[in-house]
Amino acid sequence: MLELDTELLDQLGLGSLSPETKKAFLEQMYSTMELRVGVLLASTLSAEAMREFEQLVDAGDEEASLAWLEANCPDYREAVNAVFADLKAEVARSVPDILDAEK
Repeated sequence: MLELDTELLDQLGLGSLSPETKKAFLEQMYSTMELRVGVLLASTLSAEAMREFEQLVDAGDEEASLAWLEANCPDYREAVNAVFADLKAEVARSVPDILDAEK
């Protein structure tokens, strides 16, 4: 299970950020993950399949959305893990700039 939490920020060298900045940064990471995974999965689905999935997401049915992904995108977990690894690497490369921006 992927964890976007303060422990992750500590591991990445961002433990010294203020609580407010940590919260905002984690929200941004989550949004970025969601967008990138969505784009990646959308590139493999038909328009009809995308509409079907979007309806589940819009309905807020997380369990049904997950079941749909497992049935229709068997490699989605690998996609999520790859996007997560890439995002962590990006953040790790940017740590000095991120810390400087908060000063």
